[in-house]
Amino acid sequence: MSASAGPAPPPRARPPLPPRGGEGGPQAPPADQIEGFRSRILERKPLRLRGGGSKDFYGGPLSGEVLDTRSHQGIVSYEPTELVISARCGTPPGRA
Repeated sequence: MSASAGPAPPPRARPPLPPRGGEGGPQAPPADQIEGFRSRILERKPLRLRGGGSKDFYGGPLSGEVLDTRSHQGIVSYEPTELVISARCGTPPGRA
């Protein structure tokens, strides 16, 4: 009979990736972008949230002022041992 060496050591965790496009933690959206969103929402006019436009064909006719989300992008957190990534709404799939 062979002697058991015991349980295998746990795999080493990799450190999380920093967000692309800058050093450090997640970047806050620019103040002018936030103010633009806020003013459009307070006007109570119809808005059309739009990222890359990949789903513009889907559904009914397009209406409302475009509220572009492409500038709100970046990887917020990445945990490779759990296969989990958190990304902002405007992050293109190639960046994730």
